[in-house]
Amino acid sequence: MAVTIRVVRFVVMATVILFALVALGVAVALLLTGSIFFIPFTSYAALAIASGVLTLLTLPAMIFFEIIKPNRPTSRTVVEIIWLGVLSILWLATGAVVELSSVGFFGCDVDNTDDFFDIGDAIGDPVTCQENSVIEAFAFMNGIILIVYVVSLIVVSLVASRRKNVGVNASASSSTSAFKDPMPTSYVSHFAVDNASDAV
Repeated sequence: MAVTIRVVRFVVMATVILFALVALGVAVALLLTGSIFFIPFTSYAALAIASGVLTLLTLPAMIFFEIIKPNRPTSRTVVEIIWLGVLSILWLATGAVVELSSVGFFGCDVDNTDDFFDIGDAIGDPVTCQENSVIEAFAFMNGIILIVYVVSLIVVSLVASRRKNVGVNASASSSTSAFKDPMPTSYVSHFAVDNASDAV
């Protein structure tokens, strides 16, 4: 079970790192486009850049320290739940702010058949709207992936602590297992009675 949790943890973090790298690159490109045309993209591009930089600084460090020394504070279940919860909120906020800016500021989802002028028309509407859509999509995917992982980690930790696995929140998250004791104590007595009758 611990091997499965390690693999899931590595796949989730690697996917989030990849998506953060894509969102960060597109946000920087959008910020550069805004600086060329003197259009302020800083309100949501900065949030996307901050979320991407925080993700790219912390998640590889968490993976690295888990490989080098598994019981570091960055590998503890409580620390991982809190930090990945903060990152998931940052990514969901990034996606929401980009969505609001795309519709409100650029008019990306507005029907352009009338005489409605938006700033997106001035700087190349399709490219700007596509960049906004890319940032929005990867931000929401990162947020959803992290929330699902955090909730599943909380559930596994609660089940493990319910089964009297002491120190599950202080141990490394990759070694957290809800199934270290395969049979609850209520089943052990029945199992012992069944084996004693078989021996006779």
